[in-house]
Amino acid sequence: MSFSGKVAVITGSAQGIGRATALALAREGARVVINARTEANLTQTAQEIAQAGAEVIAIPGDAAERIVVDSMINGALQAWGRLDVLVNNSGSGRAPSGEYKAFEDLTDDDWSYIMAQNLKSAHLCCQMALPIMARRKSGSIVNISSVAGHTCEPGPSGEKLLAPIEATYVAAKAGLLGFTRQLAKDWAPCGLRVNCVAPGVILSSPRLEKFWLSKSPAEREKVLRTIPMGRPGRPEEVAEAVLFLASDQAAYITGVTLDVNGGQFMAP
Repeated sequence: MSFSGKVAVITGSAQGIGRATALALAREGARVVINARTEANLTQTAQEIAQAGAEVIAIPGDAAERIVVDSMINGALQAWGRLDVLVNNSGSGRAPSGEYKAFEDLTDDDWSYIMAQNLKSAHLCCQMALPIMARRKSGSIVNISSVAGHTCEPGPSGEKLLAPIEATYVAAKAGLLGFTRQLAKDWAPCGLRVNCVAPGVILSSPRLEKFWLSKSPAEREKVLRTIPMGRPGRPEEVAEAVLFLASDQAAYITGVTLDVNGGQFMAP
């Protein structure tokens, strides 16, 4: 899946799935623009990409803000004159304070923030990127949703097996699915493709790994019973699926959601 000479923008790429995707694209020859709200983590990822011999631009900031999206997209154009791949990975299930809240405890600001991080960020990036890609009649967008948005949170109703996922996050991730399908239909005549990936339990950050390890063996077993493959996933496994959908090997694929969750989408 060579991306030699191509340019990719990846939001939320300082750690986890976004970081793994940026590293994989760079490994395959892409020049990458990476982005995250936490500048220290972003700088570290940029250094790792550069040390591997790839070209990289790091744009710190919130991808749900138009000025940051403008910096990412125009940064790619000014540096390399083209845009071939956009990966919308930015997202969050937490309130602006950084805490998880139950649905009944969410404020209006919490709701707006979760929607912005997961859905508005993708909207802004696609709104700017698609017309640019259309000029060359070539380009691919991959949105990162979740198994929770594709079905519901797996497991017994009312029992939070891993993260305290609530309905607002699920709604935002489900919104990405419809957003993906409609954009795919609208822009296919221009030669553009828009697809989606739905990860499941991915130990994508030190915080999640610590949270996972803090659970008792019995609690972890409950989670694993919802995953037919019987284990959590790795960020690199999601990244490889993203690369496939973004690549020329997927040239006749658009509007799909690819489950990368060990079969968890089938959990009752």
